[in-house]
Amino acid sequence: MSTLRERIAEPPGEVVAGDLEPGAEIEPVRVGAVPTDAGVEVELVAPQSTTLGDEPVEQASRMPSASGVGQRGEIVDVEVSAPAEAVTQTEAGDRDRRRCRLLERGDEAVPLLPHGLVDGTHERSLVDKVGAQDAHRGERQACLPHRELSDHGPPWRSVRRSCQPARVLVLHETHRLVGAHEDELEAAFRDRWLPELAAGDDARLLWFLRRAFGTGRGYEAVTITALRDGAAYERLARRVQDGDLRSWAADVDRVRHQVAGKLLLPVAWSPLHDVELGTVPVDGEHPATLYMEDAAWPYEGKLDAYLDAARTHYAPSLEEESARSLLELRAVFQAALGAHRRREVILWQRVTHPERLPRLLTTELPTEVKAPGTWMHEGLAFRDDWESRLLRTAVWSPMD
Repeated sequence: MSTLRERIAEPPGEVVAGDLEPGAEIEPVRVGAVPTDAGVEVELVAPQSTTLGDEPVEQASRMPSASGVGQRGEIVDVEVSAPAEAVTQTEAGDRDRRRCRLLERGDEAVPLLPHGLVDGTHERSLVDKVGAQDAHRGERQACLPHRELSDHGPPWRSVRRSCQPARVLVLHETHRLVGAHEDELEAAFRDRWLPELAAGDDARLLWFLRRAFGTGRGYEAVTITALRDGAAYERLARRVQDGDLRSWAADVDRVRHQVAGKLLLPVAWSPLHDVELGTVPVDGEHPATLYMEDAAWPYEGKLDAYLDAARTHYAPSLEEESARSLLELRAVFQAALGAHRRREVILWQRVTHPERLPRLLTTELPTEVKAPGTWMHEGLAFRDDWESRLLRTAVWSPMD
């Protein structure tokens, strides 16, 4: 009796694509049509899904990720296959890709089983297991601070979570305004800069803020603009230098004394890591929001140690709700190459309890807040030079 298991010779010259390091490959076979009356016995076999074991995949299938860092109240799925999971529609190359995509936002129903609290250590191990498909690469980066799921945060913001380096640049500018024309600068950003950027795919204005009165130099504004990449920055810079935004820049210069700008990069574990520019609002209003911007300048040779300590100590401390809780960490930025001060870290924090600010301003910190083991004490091993600014968003600022 002949069976379908018999090998039929392939025509010469056929090339079968395969992984350079295949875990398992299935070669196609070809058979002729079998008439219904041929009297051929066919043994039907239910094929097992082909697996790749711990080998890297070319184009991963979608699967739900472990609950990650960043904006809470959202469910993401990671397009990475687990070991021994079958993959379809594979393509050559791009085996390192790890992508996260927003599925549900904070104000949307979640069609999944309830999520329990996430243990930070286990969470990091899950990231390493995802990376186990490329175990021949020894590099690992623990980039998840201890955070818990909650239904807090703006529903419109889409932020990618990844252990990979950020793919967005941030242009941070501090403007010293001409007092009599402060409103004109705000109008210039609201009515021209914001819509001009929104008309393309290169950049978006994220925040427009003013320094809160009584907390420092008067007539000062801060703008934060997200740029897709370095090429997008160059195109925008040329528009301002000698393109369609040159006249806008000249008008703005007439209502400010000076502007100090710097390029920043989100660190790998920053809650705001990779902004989906197309989801950033370009209209609408919201109540004004307070932000506390902490700029820190670590000691020489202590930049990496400071960032690691901020990840493992400072960020988790903000998650511990207490009577003194004041801030929510929204982003952590590091000065990009070529900045005036390389060893600069920006902690971008939303003031969640503004009613508690008077206590901070009118009383000394209690001894227990500065005791060994606290961030106020341990942070001194890495820096003692830092500055805080209280900034208030405009009601039209895209991000609240």
